[in-house]
Amino acid sequence: MATSLLAGLKNKGFTKTQLRVSEPSTARRDTLTAMEFTTFSSNSDAVSNADVVIIAVKPQVVQLVLENLRGKVSQSTLVISIAAGIPLLALSSWLGKDHQIIRCMPNTPALKGVGISGLYTSSVLSDYETSLVNTVLGAVGKTVWLDSESQLDAVTAISGSGPAYFFYLTECLIEAARELGLSESTSKLLATETAYGSAVMLRDGTLDAGTLRRNVTSPGGTTEAALTHMIDTGFSDLFKQAVYAASARSVELGETISPQKIK
Repeated sequence: MATSLLAGLKNKGFTKTQLRVSEPSTARRDTLTAMEFTTFSSNSDAVSNADVVIIAVKPQVVQLVLENLRGKVSQSTLVISIAAGIPLLALSSWLGKDHQIIRCMPNTPALKGVGISGLYTSSVLSDYETSLVNTVLGAVGKTVWLDSESQLDAVTAISGSGPAYFFYLTECLIEAARELGLSESTSKLLATETAYGSAVMLRDGTLDAGTLRRNVTSPGGTTEAALTHMIDTGFSDLFKQAVYAASARSVELGETISPQKIK
């Protein structure tokens, strides 16, 4: 995800001197340097005088990273964490309570510049600061600000995990196509292009999903036969229960770091 953000910002016109990366791996650092990013082996050097610091590390090492940066990040610096499940209370405890910290839940389509990120902060941001955050995350897709931190669990279940649901549906379509006698290549092409075309119609059109579905569903036709079977077998309830399970798991992961455990 960090590499996606860097590539997106570079494509938006940010320069080498504006994009600084801390990377402990020498090989990976050399790769990033070759991609014309300014690299450091030290987190402290990378964040010096930065306007925005993005914490893009695995959740289990966030505490170590932030505690090592304590006192080294300016209070005027915006700190964006994309570490899943780590609450603001923990982040501010480790880095320092006076910092402006924004939690972000991006998703994997950011790799193609078409992701969406849910954002939340308990800080009061100026218009400029809000615009700056939107510019950084907007480099890889759209952004949406949330009303409460708990809503990030829903965002995780919907857009964070959501691409996997669509990939799974596409897998099912491909498998069904093969079983109906189509070749592997044809099955993949039909399912993939159908998913892509449908997404374009949803995103770029003026009609909502329900209307688009009804427009495709002729009375007594093949689509109605398929949808009737889905409805009769409880597909809607099953799918929503799956999403609820993802949201519940997000809550559970967040609760592994309770206020009692925060130093």
